[in-house]
Amino acid sequence: INVLRNHHVSFSYQGKIYIAGGHNKKQIRGISEVERYDPVNNTWQVVSKMPNPRYNAGGALYKGKFYIFGGSSGEKKVDVYDPFFNQWESLPDMPVGRIRHSVNVYNGKFYLFGGKGTEKLVSEFDVVTGQWTEKKPLPNPRYYHASATFEQRIFVVGGHSFIEEKGIDTVDEYDPENDQWRSLSSLPFAID
Repeated sequence: INVLRNHHVSFSYQGKIYIAGGHNKKQIRGISEVERYDPVNNTWQVVSKMPNPRYNAGGALYKGKFYIFGGSSGEKKVDVYDPFFNQWESLPDMPVGRIRHSVNVYNGKFYLFGGKGTEKLVSEFDVVTGQWTEKKPLPNPRYYHASATFEQRIFVVGGHSFIEEKGIDTVDEYDPENDQWRSLSSLPFAID
């Protein structure tokens, strides 16, 4: 890796791994370099620079493009990186800034979950229409958590509770078709 960093976003595309943003002791306001790792040759290469460097953002890959939402101190910015053409595009700002949240894609729409200062907030972004819609709030507010799309559901796991100021062990299942939540069995220990 050329630029040491933490709190970055990552994605894989055509057999390579990309990392974007993040920060370190020298670049506390955000790292602009986007790096690509080639596991076959075990090499890192700086391939681009972010138009809006930031850390603690959320991101997801959709139709070969990487969408980065929010970050830093509650940014509202949305940037899209096309690794094939190595180009950036900025979309209109989000209605609410987000930091330390998660992002998933389901059925052509992005879902943003929680975040510091937005612990309960669930937002849907339709990339075709550019519309943002608030959905039913998270039953267990959180930030610094993980989420994953599996079949027709999105699972939101662990994280940190702003209310209790500690790690949490809850797992919640979201049904995006019906905008419904279901709490599942807790983890054996908190993941923070």
